Amino acid sequence: MIIKTTISLIVMVLLIRTIATVHPDPMGMVLVALPLLTLVASLLIHLFIQRILLTTLIIFLSYLTATFTIFNNTFLIWVFAYTGIAYLGTIILENFQGKS
Repeated sequence: MIIKTTISLIVMVLLIRTIATVHPDPMGMVLVALPLLTLVASLLIHLFIQRILLTTLIIFLSYLTATFTIFNNTFLIWVFAYTGIAYLGTIILENFQGKS
């Protein structure tokens, strides 16, 4: 479980870094690219790990790491927004899978 979590965290941080360096429009990145990345990544990580809170924690830690290494402190508010998107996405996936 720890290996899966560590791999997921590293891959998520690398994806955020790639999008941050490639995307030319900062507002488009914050409002479109990163929320979509968050939703897709949280669904894939949840299928890989099968735990809602651990998936949400991985998303939170990856964006928190990216805040202080790639972005600046003003990005911190988006960390909580993206964590909420990840949590809602995993809850919806759980309901589609028929688990409670």
